[in-house]
Amino acid sequence: MKQNQILENTKKMTDRSLELTQSVIEKSKKLRTPSPKIDKIGTTIGYVASTSLLIGGVIQIIVGKPTWALGSLSAGAIALLSNRYHYHHIKNKKIKENHSHSYSKNHCGFLIFNIHYCFEKILVKAF
Repeated sequence: MKQNQILENTKKMTDRSLELTQSVIEKSKKLRTPSPKIDKIGTTIGYVASTSLLIGGVIQIIVGKPTWALGSLSAGAIALLSNRYHYHHIKNKKIKENHSHSYSKNHCGFLIFNIHYCFEKILVKAF
């Protein structure tokens, strides 16, 4: 009798835990995917910030601060490329509802590739 009651209580606790986990997963999905309006605002802000960094880098080259210019230009270029990739990814995702790849993995891989590529090009030009 006691064993059955213990098993029953354990099953109830496991079911509650599973329900809680599922509800947290559903809530996190909503938080990870912003609404189209919020996504458009974020993309616009990203374009403005990256363009500002690029313009600032050009101004720093003119003024004669190559180290600051290198940092500003590389950060601006990486941000701009990342933003463009995100925009096209979301645009294609709307067209293809059943996209099999995870956004975060593709985005991070692309960003790391761009950082490596930009620094490689900068170092080749510097030396």
